[in-house]
Amino acid sequence: MLRKTFALFMSVVMCLCLLPTISFAVSDIWETPGNSDLNILNGGVMLVDGDNFYFVQNGIFVQSGEDVRALSADRGKNLNLYDGYIYYTLGADVFRIPANGGSRELVCTADAEIKQMYVIGGNIRYIAGGAAYEFSRQKNTAEKISSLCGLKGLIPTQYGNIFLTGEVFDYTIWADERELMTGVTSCYSDSGYLAVLKQNHNYMVELEKLFSGFNEAADLMEFDIHGTVSVMQLFGADEDNTISEYNDNNELQCDFEALLREAGLISNDVSLMSANLSDVSTPLTSEVSQGQKNIVKRARQLTEIKWTPLEDIYQWGQAGVFKAETTYTGLPYGQPVNTNGYIGYGVSLEDFSSAVLNNTSKLYTTYSTYNKTAPSLSTDCSAYVSYAWGIERRKTTYSLLEVAEKVSDQSIYSLQVGDCLNKSSSHVVLVSALTYDANGSIIGVEIMEQTPVITRVTRYGAGESKSLSSLQSYYLNNGYVIYRNPNRDSVTYTPSPAVPLDGETVAGMKESAPKSRTSSFAGGKSVTLTSDTAGARIFYTLDGSIPTSSSTLYTGPISVYNTTKLRAIAVSGNYPESTILEYTVKIPQAAKPTASVSSGLNSGNTVSSGSQIKLSASAGATIYYTTDGTEPTASSKVYSSPITITQDTTIKAIAEKAGMSRSEMAVISYKVGAVYSISASAGNGGSISPSGNSSVLAAGSKTFNITPSNGYAIADVLVNGVSIGAVSSYTFSNVNANQTISASFKSTAQMPFTDVKSDMWFYEAVSYTYSIKLFNGMSETIFSPDATMTRGMFATVLGRFAGVSNNLTSGIGLVTGTGVNIRSGPSTDTGVAGFVSNKNTAVQVLSRSGDWYQVKYGTVTGYIRQDLIKVYNGNYTDLISGRYYSPYAEWTYLTGIANGIAGSTFEADSNITREHMCMMLYNYAVAYGKTLPKTVERSTFSDDASISNGAKAAVYALQEAGVINGMGEGAFSPKGTATRAQVAQIYMKFANAVK
Repeated sequence: MLRKTFALFMSVVMCLCLLPTISFAVSDIWETPGNSDLNILNGGVMLVDGDNFYFVQNGIFVQSGEDVRALSADRGKNLNLYDGYIYYTLGADVFRIPANGGSRELVCTADAEIKQMYVIGGNIRYIAGGAAYEFSRQKNTAEKISSLCGLKGLIPTQYGNIFLTGEVFDYTIWADERELMTGVTSCYSDSGYLAVLKQNHNYMVELEKLFSGFNEAADLMEFDIHGTVSVMQLFGADEDNTISEYNDNNELQCDFEALLREAGLISNDVSLMSANLSDVSTPLTSEVSQGQKNIVKRARQLTEIKWTPLEDIYQWGQAGVFKAETTYTGLPYGQPVNTNGYIGYGVSLEDFSSAVLNNTSKLYTTYSTYNKTAPSLSTDCSAYVSYAWGIERRKTTYSLLEVAEKVSDQSIYSLQVGDCLNKSSSHVVLVSALTYDANGSIIGVEIMEQTPVITRVTRYGAGESKSLSSLQSYYLNNGYVIYRNPNRDSVTYTPSPAVPLDGETVAGMKESAPKSRTSSFAGGKSVTLTSDTAGARIFYTLDGSIPTSSSTLYTGPISVYNTTKLRAIAVSGNYPESTILEYTVKIPQAAKPTASVSSGLNSGNTVSSGSQIKLSASAGATIYYTTDGTEPTASSKVYSSPITITQDTTIKAIAEKAGMSRSEMAVISYKVGAVYSISASAGNGGSISPSGNSSVLAAGSKTFNITPSNGYAIADVLVNGVSIGAVSSYTFSNVNANQTISASFKSTAQMPFTDVKSDMWFYEAVSYTYSIKLFNGMSETIFSPDATMTRGMFATVLGRFAGVSNNLTSGIGLVTGTGVNIRSGPSTDTGVAGFVSNKNTAVQVLSRSGDWYQVKYGTVTGYIRQDLIKVYNGNYTDLISGRYYSPYAEWTYLTGIANGIAGSTFEADSNITREHMCMMLYNYAVAYGKTLPKTVERSTFSDDASISNGAKAAVYALQEAGVINGMGEGAFSPKGTATRAQVAQIYMKFANAVK
């Protein structure tokens, strides 16, 4: 199971530390303490209030965003925030200062040093001399609040006080005076619960239960506060050892002493103590033994070894890369369990250094296990400590305990050089140095560790940016345990020529290998060699042979055009031998260019004239090409945009890229072929895809799919005018001429009309117009196909075709804009009740209010400004309100559809003439932006002279669109009438023409 990183855990714990304890309204007098008990238990050196972070580091500071200010030079503890003041302790005294800075004020003084302190409702609750007290600001007195002695911790709650007695990591918990449980490693409260770590298990219990008949067996629950992952889930047993040992103790870095001076809190002649090991005058323990020194030296070998990879190498977890030809100090992190690659165990320091200098070695060609990319020659935290301790066989964070002794006093002040801080299944670090003050107290600790992605040294305490309280918080308060090597005085140290320490002379040392610096140019790479030894000469070979002082003398950058084994040595006379750099300079070949048709028709390598050919290669490569049959070179045309093909053409192309050899030549031939057209059309009731004209290369193919609409079925498909049946798909193959394909559809709707039979010529047209609700019957069962069509009927059918609402029973208006808001009131200051999205949309006009019309549009009733709407004002004097055709007749006037057809009267009950029918359809197409196609060659009707001049444009436009074809013998009969069946046929054809 993949483990969360230690950095993630630290962020979780820091969040817990910094969140104030949440209070519960059990009583009106309870107030939230001025800091969380978890933080107070950790020394009370941190406090968060909104965006402000208060902390102790050589004084009291506040951070807001990236701004850090000094508030006090006091190194206070037990920070609390209450009523705009920061409270803190100094020895037995409690002080407070304004939260934004200012003079300090003494609040109270205890009889002994105050270990923990909370501010609750202005009163001070604290532990001093192993006893608990509460100081009342009102009474100005302190009273003992518990008879318990030897108190180590205090957690105030709204139900009472929780006390801790016993030893570090082995506490007894009390609820006021009643003992609750023993053997507790640590605990804190959060969100009405007490979180308990006991025997390496995390539990939680409701605070209220602790004070009301607590039963440990029944009331302790698995830790799941806020539903978050538990501490033990983050650091539980790991069967496959996939441990993430990050320890990113990212902490604010700044000059705290300078901030104190800037704030005037210390004078310029005062210097905060900064001691190192050489300043120790009164050691706390006996002098560091030779074995302890050897432990540190062994750790330093792993920490101070320098290496310069020849190629980029992925770091652990692919967090980044170790960059080629960049020098790094310290071993890379990895867990090469199954490759026997642990440095110090299976791989020596000398083996590692040698592997780094050969980029065909295992370091570059294999990786750590557990699917976490990292060098296979590496080490992890437990192997690091195992090596430093001189343990013969590598241990894990679990098995390290088998050879270690737990230190009885688990505090910073019991640390000794060579100890480790270990948290099983998580991480282990080494204590490498201690710093003491003049009184013999530890004021600084140095930690060495192997952590992703490379070894690290971190210093805490005096003169450092990280405080001892940070060390306590990061380690001892988070489950790390101090262990000591019982055999430390027997640990030996063997110098290594791979990493000589402190200028020591080591047998077998050689002159360091030259360092390389590689750059790329088109077609190859250039290698520059240097030596860290002043005055050293460099000799090299390019044929794989071992270089000597008789080999080629390096005088300048070496150009390499193909993968080459470069071997080099530096000769200075300081050493009898030189370390060999074995650098395989890899020059991969650029990928051969490829070609594709980016526009135009193609079938294989046959293309249409004018087709565009796109050339592609590796990113960053330059393509050179020719089209005249010659072979391309770096002097040929550079490809920058698609190549247009108008005749048979052969393209030859190569690619060049910096750091790569030239690609193979690509040869692509194209033949220009003839292009034919396939015209596809579909009648009403379905579609064909693709529709319209499609171009196909000679000998090519094209597939067409026919799809009926809901309520329709495919009636027939014609290919070049010949029926192939009701197929849903057809493919033209080996095309060598222009082609046509058309599809027709039939309604599957069941019509109620007894006078319309399936074998009648108008059946399909009536079925279509009935299915889309253009026509109703003359009764429920009678269509009356031979009845003549009146002007009112025709206007109604056309209005339905346009989508005009059929519930317009009174006045009618027409929106003139492309989109108009319907307001909730007769003012632009009122809200929008609806929106009419298209012009020529009819709405029902209810009334007029000043410059506004009240309208109804669908289910919306509101107002439209008068200049945005055209309203019928009785232009047709013969219309009778309430008739089914009245709103549609008004609509034809407002849209101009009736122009040239009706004057002051509409004559709705009169039969519509054939030429007026054409004019209304034509005017509709103009008003609604429809285009009438020209699919039929114009043929002058024999009775053309009888067609009104104002109607001719409409009549012949509809003829060319295939909507009308006359009454027989070449006549149109403009003044004749049309039957309902004929009009249904015309609408079906018209709908197909304008769709």
